[in-house]
Amino acid sequence: MPEPYSHCHACGESYYSYELTWPRVCRSHACNQVTYRRLDPVSVVLQPVRGDDGRLGILLGERAIAPRIGEWALPGGFVETTETAEEAGPREVVEETGLVASGTIFTRHTRNTQHGQLLIFVETTAELTMADVAGWTPSFECSGVKVAFEPEELAFPHHTNALAEWFERQEKKAELVHELTLIIGGEWFSDTVNGRHILDNYPGQHKTYRSNARIKAEKIADLFRRN
Repeated sequence: MPEPYSHCHACGESYYSYELTWPRVCRSHACNQVTYRRLDPVSVVLQPVRGDDGRLGILLGERAIAPRIGEWALPGGFVETTETAEEAGPREVVEETGLVASGTIFTRHTRNTQHGQLLIFVETTAELTMADVAGWTPSFECSGVKVAFEPEELAFPHHTNALAEWFERQEKKAELVHELTLIIGGEWFSDTVNGRHILDNYPGQHKTYRSNARIKAEKIADLFRRN
């Protein structure tokens, strides 16, 4: 099998080995076509699955095609010319597993690979259940499915990193929810005078008074700025 991009895409003439840099100019005088390296967009899906114990995980597929046959990866595939990455991702999930990824699909981040691919990681807001996953159907691309409830090494480094980053975001969200619960519940405000919270300014200044509602709003805004 010839090396990828070793021949002119316009006339089929082969390049000399010393010509295998970018951009490439066809050595045929009748062609002289200039070829530039392009990135092939690949949509990779982070599909949340709610476990029976309430934990949230991510759907993985066991690869049935090269490369990395038998290893686990996030579902995904090439973006067709007539679709967006947000459309291609769910289509690939259906083709590989028979499972339907619905809800709002949004792009989380992108990564370039050394093989000329642009990985577009998309995430869906709609969760699947373990019952949904149990009803998956095999395909020539996927020989099994499972749900990852913690970071693990996958078939491709970018998939591994995306999975780990997803779990990190879940931890930050849990911390944010906890802090917001404390704020809204008023547990941070015990030192009050007539419904107003007492705050100490810098040394040498007088104490100031602000309403609890204003303080809660400020703290919520600060949390969102940090997260």
